[in-house]
Amino acid sequence: MVAERLARGPCWEGTALVKHTPERQTRTMVLKQPRAPQSEPTPSAESADAIVLVDHGSRRAEANEIVVETAARLSAAFPDKCVEPAHCEIASPTLEEAVARCLERGARHIVVQPYYLVPGRHSREDIPRIVGELARANPTVRFFIGDPLGVHDAFVSVLTERVATAKRLDSSTH
Repeated sequence: MVAERLARGPCWEGTALVKHTPERQTRTMVLKQPRAPQSEPTPSAESADAIVLVDHGSRRAEANEIVVETAARLSAAFPDKCVEPAHCEIASPTLEEAVARCLERGARHIVVQPYYLVPGRHSREDIPRIVGELARANPTVRFFIGDPLGVHDAFVSVLTERVATAKRLDSSTH
């Protein structure tokens, strides 16, 4: 049995196990966990032609508007890229719908950026699973998954501002 490496972009790579027999050749694709091969640079928004910003999704429209507005601001920062908002559940557009919009606009290199502060079920399981399905359905497109937002000095600055402007909770109103 000969192992042949097949790359589906830095995010989704796999190994094809090829068995040669006189009668036929069989091939099985084994997908690994998403991670960039060490020989390629880490993907970034600068190297992508599309960015999908995906949050949890909510029943409250005003909560869903936050990712829409953030995607619009991100689009202003990257005017040459397709930037689409998406939700993991509850609301539309879904991740699949947002990727379809990017594909309709000709995207071939898509960064899916979770809009979460910390890693959780969606960023560790659901998003990689969905992106894997999309990668298999669109083999000529390269997909990348960004990390959750995490700890960053910019957040400390925002939190400092929010703490300074926090409103006093009046016990008579609650």
